Amino acid sequence: VREVFERPNQNAFRRMILEAYQSTCLITGVKIETVLEAAHIKPVKYNGSDELLNGICMRADIHTLFDSNNLKIRPNGDVVLSEIARRRENYAFIPDKIDLPHFIDPIQLDWRLKYC
Repeated sequence: VREVFERPNQNAFRRMILEAYQSTCLITGVKIETVLEAAHIKPVKYNGSDELLNGICMRADIHTLFDSNNLKIRPNGDVVLSEIARRRENYAFIPDKIDLPHFIDPIQLDWRLKYC
């Protein structure tokens, strides 16, 4: 189950994130806009902002993995999958490390590792 809250700035946040990432999932490289979402690093429910430094462009299923803590991104770009996600061959393609855009705030990634 995934809770989705409709927020006034949600569409603007998505447009900004997709534009900054050139409509490409940071993890998979997928470029199909209809399956891409703007993920908050620090969730809105914890006062995460709708700013570029707090957003990642992700394919919908990867966003779900991220929000459910089955996929974590360290400030150095290491990608860590949970035990259950690693056992599923569906996610064997996920890289161990990614190049983070310069505009991502590593403090937000560190916060997420500690508190989510």
